Parts: sequence; C-alpha cells; structure tokens
Amino acid sequence: MKITRLFITLFCLGVFFSCSKDDSEEEVKEVYVNVPPSRVTNIKATVVEGTLVNITWDAATDDNGDSVTYEVIVNNEILVADYLETSVEIDVQEYISNQGNKGKTFKNGVANFAGKSGVDVVLGIEIRAYDGNGSFSNESTIKTLNVNRSPNEFEFENIYFNFYSYDSIEIFWSLTDDPDGDSIVYTVYINDELITDDTSVDSYYNRGYYYYNNNFYDLLNEPITIKVVASDGSAQETYIEQVYEFRATDIDLGPLDFPSITSQEFSIAEEEPDDRIGFTFSITEPSDYRIEANNMDVNLRDENGNLINSSYHSINGLDLEVGNYYVEVGSYYSQSNSTVTIQLADANLSDVDLGNVIAPFTESYIFDLSEEIDNAIIYKFTVEEEIGAIITVDNYYDLYIRDENGNYVNYSSTSGGIKVPSLFPGTTYLVYLNSYYNQTDSGTINFNFKNSEETNLDLGQLSTNEILETTFDLSVEPDSRITYTIDVAEATGFSFYANTDLNFEIISENGNYINTSYSSYGKVYGNFNVPGKYFISINSYYSNSGILKLAIADPNSTDLDLGELTLPFSQSYNIEFTKSDTDDMLEYTFTITELATTYNMSVGYNSYRLVLLDQNGNEINYSYYSPMSGSSLAPGTYTIRLIPNWNSYEIDSMTDTLSITLNN
Repeated sequence: MKITRLFITLFCLGVFFSCSKDDSEEEVKEVYVNVPPSRVTNIKATVVEGTLVNITWDAATDDNGDSVTYEVIVNNEILVADYLETSVEIDVQEYISNQGNKGKTFKNGVANFAGKSGVDVVLGIEIRAYDGNGSFSNESTIKTLNVNRSPNEFEFENIYFNFYSYDSIEIFWSLTDDPDGDSIVYTVYINDELITDDTSVDSYYNRGYYYYNNNFYDLLNEPITIKVVASDGSAQETYIEQVYEFRATDIDLGPLDFPSITSQEFSIAEEEPDDRIGFTFSITEPSDYRIEANNMDVNLRDENGNLINSSYHSINGLDLEVGNYYVEVGSYYSQSNSTVTIQLADANLSDVDLGNVIAPFTESYIFDLSEEIDNAIIYKFTVEEEIGAIITVDNYYDLYIRDENGNYVNYSSTSGGIKVPSLFPGTTYLVYLNSYYNQTDSGTINFNFKNSEETNLDLGQLSTNEILETTFDLSVEPDSRITYTIDVAEATGFSFYANTDLNFEIISENGNYINTSYSSYGKVYGNFNVPGKYFISINSYYSNSGILKLAIADPNSTDLDLGELTLPFSQSYNIEFTKSDTDDMLEYTFTITELATTYNMSVGYNSYRLVLLDQNGNEINYSYYSPMSGSSLAPGTYTIRLIPNWNSYEIDSMTDTLSITLNN
C-alpha cells in the first residue's frame, strides 16, 4: 500500500513540473484518490460458554480518515454488516457436524469418555473492512474450537409425597442424553438446597429416581421447589423444576368456641397438588371433638405436624388440649366438593348413670348417636351383689362392657347384645354403646339384671319309663345356661333330648362327669350306674329355646329275643325307635343249631346302621344304611343291633320293618 501511494505522489509531481514548463503562470490543482482501509489483524475466536463464541479482531485503519465498518462472515454466511465494533458473539450450534460423539462409547445410556469432552467445530471466519466509499479490505482465517453443548431436555414423570407420615418424597424423571455424548450426572435440589449428587437410575423402567427419606412437614408452609439438574461434567447443564404450594388453598377457621359446631364448604380442584385441603383452627379450653367430611380421608395434626387422629369420613376423640390444630381433608380419586364439620363439646353430657342395681332390675333407654361427640354413650352402674346381666340393642351396634379399671368383660357387635354370667359386688361397670357402620343413629338399649341361678330347676325324682317335659329359653339367661336337678331311685339308663341343638353336661352329686356332649339333634344318652342326685346342665351358643324331654329306663327294655330259628328262615318284624330309648339302639337275639350257608338282614328305609355280633359280643359283620349279607354262619347265638340315624328335630320316633333271611 505504501509503494502505491508513493507512485501516485511522484506521478502527480511529474505532471506538475511538466505543466510549469509549458505554462508557468497556470495554477496547480490537487487530485484526491480514495485508499481502501487496511486489513484487520489478530482475528481470534474464544468459547464464552456452551456454544457461544466471541470473535475479536484488531481494528483496520483508513489513510483517508474514513469511518470503517465491518462485515463478519462465518462459513460463507454473513452474520453482521455495517458493524462498528471489533468483537461479536455468535452461537455456533448450527456449524456442529453430526460427528460430535466420535471418540465416546455408550453403556446403559451413559457416555464413557474416550477422550476430551465436548465437540470440535470448524469456523471459517472472514472479516471485511469497509470505508463507506465502496472500498474494502478483507482478512480470513480458519479456527477449530472445542465447544460443549448442554444435555437435552427431559421432564418429571411423577413426584409422590407421602402425606400420611410426611417422611418421604419419591421423585421420578425421564432420562436424557448429551448431544456431545458426554456422561450425564443428575443432582436433586429441594428449595435450592442440594439433596444429592449421587442419584440412581431405575434400570427396569429406564428412568431417574430419588427417594427423599426425611420429614418435610415443616416445608409445607412455604412453596416447595423440586429441581433436578442434568450435568455433563463440563459445566453444561439442563434442569427441570416443579413448584408446589400446598397451603395456597388452606382455610383459617380462627378460634372456635366451646361448645360449638363449625361447618365449612370446600372444593378440591383437579389441579390441587396434594388432592387435599387444610383447615387451621385454635381452641382456648380443653374439648372433646368430632370432625367429619363425607367420603373423605380426615387427619388431625397439632401445630408441630404430629398426627393425632386419622380415619375415613369421621374422626373423634377426647381431651383436645388448648392450642392450634390443622385438619387435612383429602380424596385421591376424583374432584370433590364437600363440607367439613368440626364439633367441640363435652362427650360425657349424654352418658347415663344407672346407680346401684339389685336383681331383678329391668330398664330400657332411648338413645340417639347422631350428635354424640365420641359416637358413643356410656352407661354406668354399680352392683351390690353377684348378679348376671343381659344387655341388648334393637339393631346392630357395638357393645363393650368393662370394669372401673378398664378391664374387658364382654363385647358384641350384633343385635343379640351381650351377656355376663357374673358381675361382682362392689364393682362399677361401664357399658359403651357405639357403631361406626350402622346407618341407624337411634334406638333402644335394654338392661336386664338377674341372678343366673334363679332359673335353675329341681325336677325331683324321675320314675322309670317316665318322660318328663319342660320348656326352656336360654336367650333370657345371663349365662345362656339352665341346670336341672333330678333324683333317680335305681341304676338305670337315661335319654335327654330337645327340639334344637344343645350342649349337655351331666354331673353326679359327687362332681363326677357322667356325660359331656354336644347333641346335633338334641339327644344325649347313657347310664346312671348308682341311685342318687344328678345335675343336667344345658347351654347353647345360639341362646336357643324349646322343649327338653328327660327319660330314664332300662336300656334293654326295648330289646327282643327271637329264640331258636329253624333253617331255612325268613321273617319280618315291625320295629319302632324312640328318642327316649336310653341306649339309642334295638337288639334282636337269635339262636341257630345248624350252619346257615347265607344270610341277609335289612331295614326298609335303610336309614339305620346294622351290626351282627356273636354270643361273646364280637362284631362279625356290619353295614351302613344298606342291607347286610354274608355266608357260613355257624351254629350259635347271635345278636342283630340296629342303630338309628336321627336327622330331624321334629320327630321323636321312627317305625320300620326288619327282615331276616337264613338259608341252609
């Protein structure tokens, strides 16, 4: 440039002197020549962050003093023109080739380095300097830079807060990758506090997962921000975050009076983050409470977040202390509208004191549980002598009875009520009546106190072959039991039976058990081996009522000796079974003096068990409810035993036909 300018100057001087020689008096005129700006120098390209690159250069100069502007061209693309500055910042993302992951291998979705991180990008940079008069100069260079792109976008899949115990948060997110193939590291923040930088990847579902095992209740009063950052290890990161405002929809009910009933309508919107709404209130004196929200989970907590009570639909309790409280009402299933009702009252106001009770004592009380603070009424009484009790309700309710020390005595959740055989003198008892499932809130509770021994009967002496009938009703017995006393004058057999299921206990006056049996069809039998007094006790789990029949007789009185039978022999006999039969069987004895080659014994309806015994009582043959047959019956004495199958309460006897066939 300097040589050119010198040549022009000498040329002009030559012309000047030449003219002077031709016309010394003619004026010399100056000629203006535009000189292009100098080329820019020292072009540099520096990575600012990620794919942002700063291109700088040293300014061009212009000998004509013209203002210089610049045009920046990168990879044949004009990025800026008429530019006055000597640096420009550009994003080189579009110039990165698809070969950026070269040199890295992948395993389980995480890149493992086989060289440097990031990716190389080649920039062809040309900078033109213009003087505004159409002249320009240009300078170009090629720069290779290593840039690092941020990981790709990802998202939360689920965030689960444990609102039952407030002690854990589970965070799930989709996995991402890095466009440069760099290794991805995830970090988790809660309210900008680093929770972990060592997260696990759920390989089964191919997702990110972190389990935060800490109490988060204290965080609920302010917004909670959960952030997961995906970093490539080279200061490039992409993050996702979710903000929860759990208290935004809470309602402050203020101080509540005692007693009072406070109701508040509410709506749980579909976008409610925890599917629940909270109510704060305070009390200024101790109170019993009941809190209801139809078809909702209801939780009561103190001001420190400690759980006091929790249930579905309704909770109640006693002795709530002065302080501030928080009620959570929630539904996990659908958008909900409902009303929460908080009742404060004294739960003992409706309780009933029966005072001292002496048998016989019968009383009924009408009750209404609809506004009971504890969903219960307590009936208190004290007994002065040992008595039994029957307590019934005219619907399905829970009944508990405890003594004054809280010891459990009896319980029932049916309409049958409860029975207590013995309540002890000088003791105070409490009967709790409540029901969480019954839809009827009102009804009548009945108390019947009586001496359990008063209904026992002495039947006196029973005569042989006599059948004594007596009615019984175990439903009105506190111990569901009646004991009958009988006298027998001689050793004999017995048969006791009823038209319902019963448990029998038969005890001698010496305390020896003669028979203890459950009779599925109301019959028990055996022998009194000695004369004396006996006690027959009947009871039933179902508190049955009916007719009891007692018979004593010689067990052998219904047996028959057929004598000697001449072969061949075929004969039928009319038979009758009665429940009063004291050995519950019939026996037919016969003798034969010659060999019976075949034999057959049968009963018409086949509803009996047949047994054939020899003269020593040994069993030879038997049949269950079908004919009995055999061969080679030697001469001797034999007994056919018939045992009935009682399968009905309604019948006390059965008649049939026994057929005996003997062939020689």
